[in-house]
This record gives sequence, C-alpha cells and structure tokens, in this order.
Amino acid sequence: MQRFMTFLILLLSANFAVAQSSSVKFVGKASHETIGKDERFTITYTINSRGQSFRPPENLDEHFMVLVGPNQSLQSTMTNQGFQTTMKVSYTIRPKSLGSFTLSPARVMVGGVPHQSNSISIEVVEGKTQTEDPNDPEVLVKKLSWMKALLSRTEVYVGEPIGVNYKLYSKTGVSSPRFESEPNFKGFIAENIDIERVEQKREFIDNEQVLTAVVRSFLLFPQQPGNYEAQNIPVTIPTNVQVQRRDSWFGSVTQRVDNKTQIYIPPIKVKPLPVSGRPDDFSGGVGRFTLSIDANRTTLDPDQSLTVTVTLNGEGNLRLLDIPTLELPSVFEAYDPRTRSNLRVQNGTLKGSKVAEYLLIPRYSGTFEIPPLRFSYFDPKSKQYKELTTEPLRIEVTGDKRKVDVVSSDGSIGGSERADLLSKDIMFIKTSPPNFRRDTQPIIQKLWYWVLWFLALLLIPAGWVLRNMMFKRRSARNTRVRKAERKVMQLIKQASRETNANSRGTLLHRALETYFSARLNIKTADLTKQRLKQASMQTFGEEFTDEWMTLYESLESLQYSGLGAAASSEQVERTIKRAREWA
Repeated sequence: MQRFMTFLILLLSANFAVAQSSSVKFVGKASHETIGKDERFTITYTINSRGQSFRPPENLDEHFMVLVGPNQSLQSTMTNQGFQTTMKVSYTIRPKSLGSFTLSPARVMVGGVPHQSNSISIEVVEGKTQTEDPNDPEVLVKKLSWMKALLSRTEVYVGEPIGVNYKLYSKTGVSSPRFESEPNFKGFIAENIDIERVEQKREFIDNEQVLTAVVRSFLLFPQQPGNYEAQNIPVTIPTNVQVQRRDSWFGSVTQRVDNKTQIYIPPIKVKPLPVSGRPDDFSGGVGRFTLSIDANRTTLDPDQSLTVTVTLNGEGNLRLLDIPTLELPSVFEAYDPRTRSNLRVQNGTLKGSKVAEYLLIPRYSGTFEIPPLRFSYFDPKSKQYKELTTEPLRIEVTGDKRKVDVVSSDGSIGGSERADLLSKDIMFIKTSPPNFRRDTQPIIQKLWYWVLWFLALLLIPAGWVLRNMMFKRRSARNTRVRKAERKVMQLIKQASRETNANSRGTLLHRALETYFSARLNIKTADLTKQRLKQASMQTFGEEFTDEWMTLYESLESLQYSGLGAAASSEQVERTIKRAREWA
C-alpha cells in the first residue's frame, strides 16, 4: 500500500509539472521593428511565471549596444485561478550597424524546466524613424555634454608633429569621461602629454555659455606617408540631467545619465619628404631649428678644463633628434657629454632645446681648432631642406713653449717630445760601493719617531669622523631607496587596477624608472637610458641589466608607439625584488 501511494504522488507531481510547463508563456517583443542607426529602442521579455537564470540572446552584443539593462520587474494579480505572477526583463539598446538582424531566443528556467522565447527581427535603416521625447533623459543628455578631437593640423609631412586634444564641452555637471577604446595610430609615434590639473574655462558657443576642459592631450609623429582614415572613438560621459519630477520639497530632481557618444577624429594626410635637394647627411629633423656652439673659455693652461656647449633649439620633432657630435683634436681628453632637454608643447607642436655639454682637458700647449658642426633639416613652411653650420671654435692653450714646438696643429705629439721623455728614463750604473754609516742614536730620540706617533693619534678621531660621514651617506641612500620603493609599490598597485593597456604600461614604466634611478643614485636631471645602463652594469652586472632594460624599453615603446609587448604588474614586481638581492 505504501509503495502504491508513493507511485501515485510521483505520478501526480509529474503531471503537474507537465501541465505547468505547457502553460508557461515566454514572449519577446521589440518596441520598434524598424529603427534608425542612431536611435535607441527597447526589447522586452515577458514570462507568465516566476523565472530564474535568465539568459539574453547570444548574439545581442554582436549587433547592438546595450545602453540600459537588464531591468527586471515582477507583478502579481488576483484571478479566478488564484495569484498570477508576471515577470518582465527589458533592455534599452542601440544598433551598431545598418542591416536586418534577428536576435536569437532568450532562455529562462521555470520550476527547473528550461524555456526559450521567440526570435526578434529588427531592421536598421539610415535616418530617424521615431519622434524623440524631448523630456527623455537619454535625449536631453546629448545636448548637455559632448566631446571633440582638436588637431593642430591634418595635412603634414613625415616627421612633422600633430597636436591632438580631447576637449570636453558641458552645460551641466559631468564626471570624468570613460574611453571605451583607444584610437588606432598605426604609422605614428604617439607621445602622451601629462595634464597635471584639468582646468575648466567658459566659452560662448551659439550665444550660449558652455564649460570646456581639455581632458587628454598627446602628440603624433607620423613615420610613413599615406592617407589615414577618420576614426570614431566611443566614450561615455556621466552627465547630470534635470528631470521633470519634483522632490518632496518641490525642488528639481537631478539624475546621473551615461551619455554614450563618440569622438570624431578627422582623416590625416601624411606627405612624403621630397627627394630632390635632400642632403646626404639629412638628420631627419622636420620643423625649424637653430644650432649653436659655445665655450666657457677659449684661453687656458694645460691640464685646466673647459666646457663646450652644443645647443639645438627650435620647434618640430625635437624629441626624435640627436645633437650633432663634436670632432675633437687628440690633444683634448674628453668625457662623455652631459645632455639635457627642455621641451614643451605649444600651439600643437614641440618646442624647446636639447643641450650637450662636453668637459675637455687639454694636455699640451698650442692653438687648436674644433671643426664646425653641421645639421640639416626640412622646413615644412618653405618646403625646402636647410643646413645649419656653426663657426669653428678656436682654443688657445698657453704654457711651456717647448711643448708648443712639439705639438702639431692637429694635436699629435712630435718626435722630439718622445726623445725628451726617453732620455729621462735612461740612468747610469754606479760602480763604486755606497757609503753606509752606522746610526748609534736610539730611535726614541729621533724626531720622525714622535711625528709618526702624533700622526697615529690623529688618525683615530679622523677615522671616527670618516666612518660617521660614510654611515650618514649610506643611511641617506637607504632612506631614498625606501621612499622610492613605497612610491613604486603604489604605482604597481595602481597599474594592476588599470584596464587600459597604454595607461598600465605608462605606470609600470614609471615604476621601473623611479626604483632604478633611486637605487643607482641618478638624479632626475641626469636621467638618460645610457646613464641607467652604465650604472646598472657596474652594480648588477651584464645579465640582470640586459633583463630589466629589455623590460624597460618594451614598456617605453608601448607608451610612445603602442607597439611594445605588454608587461604585467607581477613581472615588474619580480624584477624589483630580484634587484633587492644585491647589497
């Protein structure tokens, strides 16, 4: 009897589930079957029961952009059969392209049984198919905020810089815009310009006051000729919109709405540099430049030092240019030049100067001449190649006249100087025995004995002072490194949260540069890639230097051109931990 009752209960449950499954209605419907490309519409899925695990159409994101949703609601009503529950799930979407599209069925679970809706067909056409509600926040927000890409020029020569500013316009309160993707600048070197503080200005557009601010800025250096197509960069601007309803105190109500819009970047034409008239020693410079050479003194004695300064000044692709190298007579002992740059972005181009300082020490007397420097570049305004030539620099080294006679005009040492040096090295052999005397005076009575004792006593406090100075210097260095490590860890954590690859690469590049410049005791003004490598070779050796410099250069390439290999925060952190193993 008990088995019969169990079988009866299972049979009734199965019949109830089948009846419930057959009575479930799951219908999908679009607010418009024909829609304009730039218009939005709503798709709604209705279920006459409480559903779970709702899944939208699989191809929804392929053809449409989801603006709002999913929005879910439940409604219960009393009928003759009891309470009836209705569940609705809706999306507000916008087409991505023109054409006819069919959304695949949506899916939901009701009482553990899967159900699927009908397919929805949508036709997307040009123009507008519906009348916009002027009070709709999604419509209002388009008139309250927008962005533009302002280019300093759209027709340039190869190497001629282009300034690009993303400018935000708003008539109400807005938050920082979110860029959904980055522009494709293949064929260009892109250099981001840090904006320390976003400044808002008031401008009048169509006789209406608008707040404006430049939120992103960068320079483009074209590397190859061609016609580059226009681009649309999707961006989201969180905007405050005043809606029609009032609060309990009859005040206006403001709603934050995401304005999903686009930034239009116009087409760019890059012209090749002319072949005719191009100098053989063309530097690759494009712009307008000046070249100068100067010395802090032109008359000095042997073994005194002088500083020769070479300055390349102007506007154009200065960042990518090298300063001409001095050709020095062999009489001068020269150290590696110290270089520095003072560059700024102004009027959509790069202006400033690059300076190289040479420390020279003449070893012999004479009058010597440093040959003139030459630098060629292309001027886009005159559309001609130009060549700069400095005056030769004459240096007079005064001193021993004998040395003047033996040093030729090119700084080489003559034969008589070698003969003089050789005669000083030949000594005669003495044949008579030396005259030794026996010293009977006790050592304690000698003056030099007490002088040595006095010097030994002085060495004790001197050594103590020297030890304290070295300890303070080492302590200051360790403090500087610890501060750098704290800053580096903050940059790495910030990079791990960054979703944009270029921004993450910039943060990781700064982290490596901050740590190794502090660890290798290199000041910011003296920081160059060559200086970093030389100091690292002395501290860490060749193998580890090549390892971290490869990572550093890859991040640098990713930052400027977007072509470098992406690196993770963990990879940079492991590199810094390895560097700590060296004392």
